[in-house]
Amino acid sequence: METLEFCLDTNVVIEFLKDRNSAASKFINKSKNKARLFVTSITVYELFYGPKYSGYEKELDDVKSFLLWVTVLPFDAESAKIAAEIDVTLHKKGKPIGLRDVFIAAICWKNKIPIITRNITHFNLIAKETEYKLKILTPEKAMQEIL
Repeated sequence: METLEFCLDTNVVIEFLKDRNSAASKFINKSKNKARLFVTSITVYELFYGPKYSGYEKELDDVKSFLLWVTVLPFDAESAKIAAEIDVTLHKKGKPIGLRDVFIAAICWKNKIPIITRNITHFNLIAKETEYKLKILTPEKAMQEIL
């Protein structure tokens, strides 16, 4: 049987860390023995930025603990090339989105791993307006895939 793989977007990890009864928490806890979970290096940046900026030490510890059991996907040269293509396409169509989401999408596409996110709008825009037809799931939809 093929191992399921999912990349968690920053907003899903934050939901998990803040609310242990959330859909993200239920998915992540249920999937630990059924799937490989990833985050991107961009998500690592975002997870550290907020608590460091605000001086929230407990949240920093939570992030560090979380990162011990997921695999971090790097933003490498191939991901950068894909990101440039996505960003240029969206800009030329007058539909730019934040670079971090572009980077995350490029990393997921390069690694052929679906993204689990609450930001369906940005990632659907990438899938609809570019050649990069990334698989996009909410935590609720992803839960259905592991059951």
